[in-house]
Amino acid sequence: MPTLQKSPSFHDDTVNAVLGDISYTTAYGVEPNVRTSEEVRIKTHLEYVIDLLKEEDTSGLSASQIENRRKMIALLEDYKEAGVFPKNRYFETRRPVFIDEDGNLCAVGYLIAQTKGIEVAKEINSDHKYDLINDIDPKLINEWLAENGLTKNEAAMIQPMYGEVYTETIEQNEVELEYAVASSVLAGMQLGTTTYSMLSDDSPSTIKKISAFNTLLGMGSITLGLINLDNTSTDIRYPTTDPQICGICYSRYEYTYKNPARTNFSIANIVVGGLSAAFNGYRFFQAKKRENPSKINFSATQLYDPSTQATAPGLSFSVKL
Repeated sequence: MPTLQKSPSFHDDTVNAVLGDISYTTAYGVEPNVRTSEEVRIKTHLEYVIDLLKEEDTSGLSASQIENRRKMIALLEDYKEAGVFPKNRYFETRRPVFIDEDGNLCAVGYLIAQTKGIEVAKEINSDHKYDLINDIDPKLINEWLAENGLTKNEAAMIQPMYGEVYTETIEQNEVELEYAVASSVLAGMQLGTTTYSMLSDDSPSTIKKISAFNTLLGMGSITLGLINLDNTSTDIRYPTTDPQICGICYSRYEYTYKNPARTNFSIANIVVGGLSAAFNGYRFFQAKKRENPSKINFSATQLYDPSTQATAPGLSFSVKL
């Protein structure tokens, strides 16, 4: 497991190593606890830091530093609104995570990626994935900070620390009764009416109607399959008990539900519906040709030659498609 060196002022298990949870207590008048939404906690912190950055005296900065600083604040606001934060999967207490396993960047990592490029952010992440700003190699960050009019302490105030996330993937492998019934009814109707039209000697007009109806049923099966094809869902829950009672309590629990049985059933719906639509579409156009067959008519006529002003016997033809 990765290790993290604590700075002397390290606020253990708070949203920020420098400011602690002052953002939350200022906004809500109470301390956050295990029931507090992780997203709300981080967004509240970032909003608090953004206000601090805006209020800071910048008279000692150059014009370019002031402009770059303004852009940093705007980017941080975008990051906060997007709400896509990394996950701490390795520590029981809150820790920084520069870039997590899903490619989600921390606030400072996002600012660096947006201004210097994602490769620079990845370089920092390779050696300082779980480090506080003050523990990152100065050669990797100091020049960037100066260029953008930020102090190292301000960057440290921006950097959130993330609570540990418990993740679990659950396979259900079941097809809901309503879905199974609807699919079976559609498939049965397609099979029955298609078989009837193939075995009967109905007129082309009747076959056209049955084929058109079956084509619509096939499209219905395809649509039903596509709607239910991607059935992965995520349920995020927050602990409801105190850590002293439950032992180790994660900041949140993420359960990913997958249903391979329903996915396979949906694929079958798409295949059956596609075959039915294609076959009945073909029968529709075949019946249409039988109903209105192509005709080629030949007839005798007289051809006129303007150069000689004479006529001669000829043959004309017409085609009906």
